[in-house]
Amino acid sequence: MKTGIYTYNGQQYDATASPNGADYDNCRKEITKALNLNAPCKTKNCTVDGVWNGGGGAGQNNLYATSSFYYLASRVGFIDSNAPSAKAAPAAFGAAARKACRLGVEKVNVVFPKITDANVPYLCLDLTYQYTLLVDGFGLHPAKKITIAFKVKYGEYYVEAAWPLGTAMEALPPKKQIGNK
Repeated sequence: MKTGIYTYNGQQYDATASPNGADYDNCRKEITKALNLNAPCKTKNCTVDGVWNGGGGAGQNNLYATSSFYYLASRVGFIDSNAPSAKAAPAAFGAAARKACRLGVEKVNVVFPKITDANVPYLCLDLTYQYTLLVDGFGLHPAKKITIAFKVKYGEYYVEAAWPLGTAMEALPPKKQIGNK
C-alpha cells in the first residue's frame, strides 16, 4: 500500500491509496462536489461554480481539449501518442477512469505502462476529474467526439497547443518590471 500526505493550498490530506483500488463512484461524487456544480447561476447557463458557460453556439461543435487531456489520453492508450491530435469522446475518459479505479496501485503500471510512477496514485482521480468536468461541468454528451490535441496545424506547420492563458502570459512582454517605473 502506498501512503503519504498530499498538500494543496496549504491544507494537508491523507493520500493513502487502497491496495484494492479506488472507488470510482465516490471519487466522482467528491469531484462533483469540488466543482460546485450546483452553485447558484446568475446568468442563463453556467458550468463550474456558477460561472457563465460562454453562451455555447456553433463553436461547441468542434471542441479542443489540450494539455493534460492529451497527455492522459495518450498515456492510457485511447488515442495515438504519436499523433499531434485525435478524436475521442468523454466516455473514453470515463471508461479509462473506471478501469484505473478498479486496479490496485501496484497494477496500474502493468495495465497502463506509460503512466509515470509519480502519477500512478492519481490516475483514477485525474481521469475521473476530466470525465466529470467534460460531461457534468461543460455539459458534453459522453459520446460527443472532441479533438484532443498536443499540436494543432497552423498553415503548413504544427504548433504546440499549450494552455492559452499561460502561453499568452509567457509570450507578452511585461509593461512594468520589478524595479522599473
